[in-house]
This record gives sequence, C-alpha cells and structure tokens, in this order.
Amino acid sequence: MRQSYIIMALMVLCSSCEYTTPKRTAISVLADRTDTNITSPKTDDVLNLLDIDASPNDGVDLKFQNIGHVDFNPTYSVSLKPSSFLGNDYERKSEIKGFLKAVDTLITIENNKLYNFRNSSIIVPLLNKLTALSNSNANSKHVLLYSDLFEYSDIYNVYDYKSEIQLQKHTSSVAELFSSRLNIPDLSGITLHIVYYPKTKSQNRLFQKMVRVYRELFEDSGLTIKIGIDNRVL
Repeated sequence: MRQSYIIMALMVLCSSCEYTTPKRTAISVLADRTDTNITSPKTDDVLNLLDIDASPNDGVDLKFQNIGHVDFNPTYSVSLKPSSFLGNDYERKSEIKGFLKAVDTLITIENNKLYNFRNSSIIVPLLNKLTALSNSNANSKHVLLYSDLFEYSDIYNVYDYKSEIQLQKHTSSVAELFSSRLNIPDLSGITLHIVYYPKTKSQNRLFQKMVRVYRELFEDSGLTIKIGIDNRVL
C-alpha cells in the first residue's frame, strides 16, 4: 500500500511539472591555420552558442578540426550527453564541468601547436562539415569557421592576379564557378559563423568579397551566415 502511495505521489509531482525533452546542439569548429594572423578559436565563442545554465539537461556534440594544405586533418570530438530532469543535480553539474574543461583543454592544446601549413582550400573542408551537419538530428546546428576565406585550390586561387581581379570586378562569376564545382545540399537549420578580423585594407577588401561569394553560393541552401560571434554580456 505504501508503495502505491509513493507511485501516486510521483505521478502527481510529474504531472505538475513542466517537462521539456532535452535538446541537442551540434557544433563544428574549423580553424584555418594557414596564416598566424587569423583569429584562433576561443572557448567563450563555443559557450556563447550554448545556454547551459538555463538548460543544463541539454546535450552537446562538439567537433574540432584544423584546416591546412594537407587533405586529411584529424577531427577531435567532445560530447555532453543529454540528461533526464529526474537525474542527480550534483552528478549533472560534474558532467557539465568535465565537458567544459575538455573543450577548453582541446582548444588550448590546438592553439598552442606550431603549424607550418601553406595556403589551402577553405570551401571543401567547410562543405564537408556542413554536409555532415545536414544529416544530424540535433535541434541546433552551428559551424564556427575561423578563416580569412582566402581560397587556394583547383577550384579557385585568390592569390592569382587574374583571379583576384575577377573577384574584385565580377564577384558573382566566382560564386558561379564555385557552384559549378560543388554539390550544395539542403543546409536548412544550420548557422555558419565566420570569424576573422582583417588587419589591413587589402585583407578587408578580399575578405568582404569572399563573404559575398559565400552568401551567393549558399543563397538557396537554407544556410544562415553570420560574421563574427554575438558575445553575451550576461
């Protein structure tokens, strides 16, 4: 009889609570290591995409990869599994603390490495990550791309004089060139954050043109493109 009362009490308690199924956030970090002037990834940038304090039961899947002139760079993963609202609060806080420490450690280690990468394709590794995210069932999907977008590949070479002139005068034709060589899937629900802070007028001009190429290239894909990170103060 006592057990029945306990079960009934739990049922009343659960029915009076507003229960929200834990959500999942998928974040892919891409760090362009071809120029030391390019901004390095920051842990705070990742945290600004999350709301762990308000939704501590939500899950997070983070993947990190460097971009260089080689075809393969390892991908590192850090995950925080979703938790039930009936779970142990102390254990959950410990899991979150461990996750945040693992993310910070990963980013710190990768930022402190010495890289000798030369110019590289940016669009190809980016598109690979976007395509992978398009197949994810996460509720929120983000790509943090730390890059100047200066493409150097068989598709396009921004360092070539004629190509640079084409970019400056006929940006749409460069976007059409990318489109003819790439297969763009449906990227609805994904947000691309491009993080780069030009230091010269020349860098700023090229970066702005490449941003325009990206916007035209992904215009019909459903992808949301943002420049920089909206840092929360509170």
